[in-house]
Amino acid sequence: KDAIFAVPEVVNLEESGGTFDLQTNSNIQFDIIIPQAAVWLSHIESKALVTGSHTFSATVNTLYEPRSTIIIFRQKGGTIADTVTVFQKPKTFIEIDKQNLYVQKSGGVKIINVTSNAQYQIVVDGGAGWISQATGQTVNLPFAERSFSSAEMPVGEHTFTISQNNTGAERSARVIVKYSQTADTTTIRQYIYPGYLVRPVAGESLSEMIPAEERASVKSLRIEGNMTAEDFATFRSYLRGVDSLDRSAVQLASNTLPQGAFYVA
Repeated sequence: KDAIFAVPEVVNLEESGGTFDLQTNSNIQFDIIIPQAAVWLSHIESKALVTGSHTFSATVNTLYEPRSTIIIFRQKGGTIADTVTVFQKPKTFIEIDKQNLYVQKSGGVKIINVTSNAQYQIVVDGGAGWISQATGQTVNLPFAERSFSSAEMPVGEHTFTISQNNTGAERSARVIVKYSQTADTTTIRQYIYPGYLVRPVAGESLSEMIPAEERASVKSLRIEGNMTAEDFATFRSYLRGVDSLDRSAVQLASNTLPQGAFYVA
């Protein structure tokens, strides 16, 4: 009986594409058909007309969604056929909402939000013994089920607990979110100042450096680095519980306090 068999029935490709082989077993000659819309997939060569190996090539997927097509092995001038389905993973997108996390000497809980279309991993580099992550928070979706524009991608929330720093020295670690060759990183920096220390390393404002949920508890505050008129406004509005302010390491524009820097109406 005439027949065509092609294996494997399903091919899963990484976003990078590349070549792959299919094997056929048949007693009749056939044509290899790829839908015209699948311009990203091409037939390179066949090492036999019926039973043998057939090589195909897929281009890099530059879209943030998976794509798929079929390869049909159809009898020449007939209707006997077998079909292989080809899936390709989307271009990987990973983005952490915060590039720096600042933690006081006493430690605490910090949260990052990861926007991604990938089944990513989280690695904490350098935080052994003082940083722990809550479990069961990773986004795990089979790639064939993910179809998102960059604005619709899932957001995973991940919580880290940082212990009190009793080492006598400031310490830091990196949280790396990665999948294959794509990654994003946030740095956790923990101080040893006994009060509340603000030392921006990426030009953050005072309102960014002191989360809203921590402002009421700030009593002893030390600020290092640039301080703008906006920062003084934040201080006046939201840090009224501060009873000790160390600004010996503050840098001011033109070395002058803004007008009304500490005035509260």
